[in-house]
Amino acid sequence: MVLRRSLRLLPLLFAACGGGGGGSVSPPPVTTASRLTAPPVSIVAGSNGAELVVDLVAATSTAPALLQLEVELPAALTLPANDRLLAVAAVPNLDGDWKQGRFVVLCGDASNRDAAPLPSGTLFRLRLEATLPRQVGSHIVRLRELRAATAGGHSAPVDGTPVEVQVEVL
Repeated sequence: MVLRRSLRLLPLLFAACGGGGGGSVSPPPVTTASRLTAPPVSIVAGSNGAELVVDLVAATSTAPALLQLEVELPAALTLPANDRLLAVAAVPNLDGDWKQGRFVVLCGDASNRDAAPLPSGTLFRLRLEATLPRQVGSHIVRLRELRAATAGGHSAPVDGTPVEVQVEVL
């Protein structure tokens, strides 16, 4: 699976950012970091699912070419067996798989050294389903452990604060 291979490559991409250097010219400090946002979701009565829209607010100076994040679901929600992720932005790689109870998503270009930065805006949609028996009420989906890399394989600055998305099951 592309995700497993890509997840093994991701530490190599991030390893390039750890130190080294020397020289007398320092890069300018980065004042902004890329972050994710997602609006609240409702699973209406009579429906078993809805889509969680994941948006990227990319840093202006070092927009990432590749993102990895973990999706933490409450017991009241699950993902469908197939077609869990729907690409909105044109990205070469959008894949996800379960790892230690969380759904890990890889989005961007995990193959090309000349990868284009991810655009700000909606990247993908994650299909959510209510578990059975249906648990009516308010539930929280967390987008956490955000990591990002530039096309050159360097770590890109991100706001690592988990994003909490309210999901109403009606």
